Amino acid sequence: MGTAADGTVRAEERPEMPPTAPDFGPHIDPYAPYEGQQGCDPAAKPGVLAFRDLVLAAYPGTRSLGIGRECGAPGVSEHKEGRAFDWGVDVHTQGHLADDLLNWLLATDRHGNPHALARRFGLMYVIWNRRIWEAYRADAGWTPYTGRSPHTDHVHFSFGWAGARKETTWWTEPGRSTPRVSVAVPSVVDHGAGMVVSGVEASGVVAHRWQTEPGGAWSAWTPLGGPAAGAVGRPWALVGRYGKLVVFVRGADGALWHTWQSEAGEWAPDWVSLGGRVASDPAVVLSPNGALSVFARDPDGRITHTWQRGPEHGHAWNDTWVDMGGTTQGRPTVLVGRDGGMVLFARGTDNALHHRWQTGTGGPWSDWSPLHGQLTDDPAVVLNPSGDLSAFGRDPEGRVTHTWQRGPAQGHAWNDAWVDMGGSLAQDPAAAPTEPAVSGR
Repeated sequence: MGTAADGTVRAEERPEMPPTAPDFGPHIDPYAPYEGQQGCDPAAKPGVLAFRDLVLAAYPGTRSLGIGRECGAPGVSEHKEGRAFDWGVDVHTQGHLADDLLNWLLATDRHGNPHALARRFGLMYVIWNRRIWEAYRADAGWTPYTGRSPHTDHVHFSFGWAGARKETTWWTEPGRSTPRVSVAVPSVVDHGAGMVVSGVEASGVVAHRWQTEPGGAWSAWTPLGGPAAGAVGRPWALVGRYGKLVVFVRGADGALWHTWQSEAGEWAPDWVSLGGRVASDPAVVLSPNGALSVFARDPDGRITHTWQRGPEHGHAWNDTWVDMGGTTQGRPTVLVGRDGGMVLFARGTDNALHHRWQTGTGGPWSDWSPLHGQLTDDPAVVLNPSGDLSAFGRDPEGRVTHTWQRGPAQGHAWNDAWVDMGGSLAQDPAAAPTEPAVSGR
């Protein structure tokens, strides 16, 4: 092997090898679920940048073909959210390098964890040389890929949000005993004795911390367990009919799971699946009759719904999920309106806000109706003390935009236009009334 005058190995003759992995313990991340592009924020995310730098340092003869992609480019791609990396390698001259890295990422570790490092980086899927490997159906292995590009001059890496945000176990301290919450926006609820915050740690376990009295000291983060296959995304916590907490979360298996406190305040011993085909975080509301209703987006972009059947049925959950239609993206939003009926909001694939509503508690649902606007994230909707609804969102320039119902004198009609509220946000906004809202309960 040739050396330079100072005795170092010349870069062009340096033996390439994968990065050095830490000596991880048996604890490992769940497989990344499918989280396709929902908005547009091409800025490179920290986990993707760091992965790129690791790969280019390990294989100095290769190059980056980019992470971010402009919003106006054709097609749907995680590049437009800054969470995909194209590694420039040629199948004819550098195919052995690609195989070397991919074998390293997909190998089983010494603890028997398959695809160990791909999971620790939070990789969602990989495309190379007319084949694709998908974490959300890892048992299928490599399958044929017939997209527009054969991917023979680069390897495409798409990351789930946890990996993109650098929140998976490759980046966190191995063996750490304190949960590291991996959601950018946790679930927060006031349970009457102070606030409770819930999130999902990088391992797929739900964790929470709480106050014992309003304004009091906070507990440490405490694991709550989670779905058998691990939890993903943002959990949804709320106060149920006994004044006790109920927590819902999407499982890596694509079902919705939940746990709850008894009237005595004890948590259920196990998480229970409600089934369904859930591709978004849930939205949950407590109806005036004390029953819970859950909404989520399915893999086809349609809103799906299940509920407790009321006191005459012992608040048992409905046996099936009901298709509520729509062509949506992101997570829906639901709340109880001024007459006790539920009002459901979702962002369409046209990026406009759409909604449908019940007439009174348990009444029939309207069809989907557009509220227009152009949103790049999930909406935030609040019931004002007057009984009217106000909706907020983030527009393509990152500015907060706002529309509202105009009050009883206007027949509660929605404002004709959205109003620019300014700002420069990276994620969806949140909104709350200034005092408890009247909701018909």
